[in-house]
Amino acid sequence: ILDIAIKGGMTSQEGAEAFSRIVNRKELAHILVSPLELNALKFKIEEKISDSHDKPDEDLAEQNSITVHSRPNIATSYVAPGSELEENIVGIWKEILGIGEIGVYDDFFELGGHSLMFTQVLSRLKKITTVSITLKDLFDKSTIRGIAEKIQDKGKEKTSGSIPKLKKVSRDSFTSKNN
Repeated sequence: ILDIAIKGGMTSQEGAEAFSRIVNRKELAHILVSPLELNALKFKIEEKISDSHDKPDEDLAEQNSITVHSRPNIATSYVAPGSELEENIVGIWKEILGIGEIGVYDDFFELGGHSLMFTQVLSRLKKITTVSITLKDLFDKSTIRGIAEKIQDKGKEKTSGSIPKLKKVSRDSFTSKNN
């Protein structure tokens, strides 16, 4: 989308004219400034999105200009992910932090993350799990292993709490009560 905005940007004169119109119209709640008509802009954005879905993951990283940095010098030693869930969380962190090698005991904040990045992590975690996880959960457990364990624990709570235990009842007592 940024490419579209840069390549199809406004001239200074068009920008000044758009600014003047915006300032003079008080009833507008939302404003979209573009040198393209809305339908043309919508078409270009949809075209860009569909193109990105057709490309393999390696090309997406290049297309989105994700810079991958080497592992910083931190106190914890690298420990590889031990489960699919941990691998998925590592993948999310790599995208957001731009670090190539992340271990399961690395602390999000030690790797250069901050609270706004953690909200992005939360958003992406909600897409890969059915468990309800909160931002507080992430702050409490700010390592890959800690977050994975929290998700697994909440998953166990969800399944164990949703199925009520059955009481053993004799057939005779059931039929005598219902007659």
